[in-house]
Amino acid sequence: MRASEIVAKLLATDGPDRQIDLAIALYLGFERKAEPDSASANGRRVTWTDPAGQLVMGVPFYTKSLDQAYELAQILNPGNVGGCSWEPDKGSARIDNGHYWQAVSPAIALCIAALENQN
Repeated sequence: MRASEIVAKLLATDGPDRQIDLAIALYLGFERKAEPDSASANGRRVTWTDPAGQLVMGVPFYTKSLDQAYELAQILNPGNVGGCSWEPDKGSARIDNGHYWQAVSPAIALCIAALENQN
């Protein structure tokens, strides 16, 4: 999925969304592997590796956690400055001299700013 498609989903969401988190992770280079597992409730086991190839316990909660949204911003925009703010039912974010993005939360706004302002 392209960054613009993820941004469109972020702008349309009404709160944290695990499917969007997964799309962001795949965009960053995480890899998902499903293997048969008879001990699992659905008959398969899913594992994730980060872009460096290390097995991880799970994908970050980019749309829920401001800390993890900040990590995303640092990965996509290293060395840049930015900020975010919040008020009832929405948040705003901006990186460098980019656009001010508003979304349902500061974490989601920061994800949008990070994806839209890549170096």
